[in-house]
Amino acid sequence: MKSPKAAINLLRTKLWLEALSRDTGLDYTRLEEEIASNSERSGLVRKWRNGSHCVTERKVLQIARLFPGSEEIFQLPLFVLLENRSISRKELLRIMKHYVNPGDPFQFWQLPKNFKERTDGTDMPVPLEDYLDCLYERGGIFSFISILYIVRRAEAEGNHLLHIEAVRYAYKSFPSLARHPDFITHWREILSAFEKVHWRLIPTGLLLAPDREILQAQIEAPSFFTSRVHPDHSKYSAVISLHENEDPIIVAEQ
Repeated sequence: MKSPKAAINLLRTKLWLEALSRDTGLDYTRLEEEIASNSERSGLVRKWRNGSHCVTERKVLQIARLFPGSEEIFQLPLFVLLENRSISRKELLRIMKHYVNPGDPFQFWQLPKNFKERTDGTDMPVPLEDYLDCLYERGGIFSFISILYIVRRAEAEGNHLLHIEAVRYAYKSFPSLARHPDFITHWREILSAFEKVHWRLIPTGLLLAPDREILQAQIEAPSFFTSRVHPDHSKYSAVISLHENEDPIIVAEQ
């Protein structure tokens, strides 16, 4: 049986390699040639593709010298946060060090505006650490990652009420990550990894379950937005158009 870290690293390797091929426009044979350079081919790309080997951070950074920016997906805190193991609050802050400011509780979140030179979510500021609704409305992959951090922190603290609420918002926010080109082909695997994290506090596992049909519909829809003000609403209109996405949660009967 693979360790929690190894299982996530295999997924991380797949996502990184597929994004590298897509972003560079190189097929896997050409990537092998570029990576091997003048040395004898090692078959690393084939090993990464078939899951017999995980790419190392050192190799990712080495390849990023050839293809600048290709390391971004690998370095997301998403993957460590999805490992099915205990993570302390201290380690969580270390994992999220580039995205938070623990010294200022009123400006806790310092989320990037872009991912791989594309706008991520909205410009909505999220000041407070546990402001789940605001994180959800912000949208984007960093919002899902931030909510996932709160799920893991609630677990570390044994805060069952916060854990239940954060898991609910994680499923609501999941399409914001899953629809991104770097994640959409493996969204089911990412969701399954998150379900294991969800079940780490048994009361939440017994109370909530994801509605996969709703999630699939939201992920595959032509458009998906988390803001409650409809994007087609004109600022010149006297009537504000509001909407609410269907909640992709199944709640156990009392």
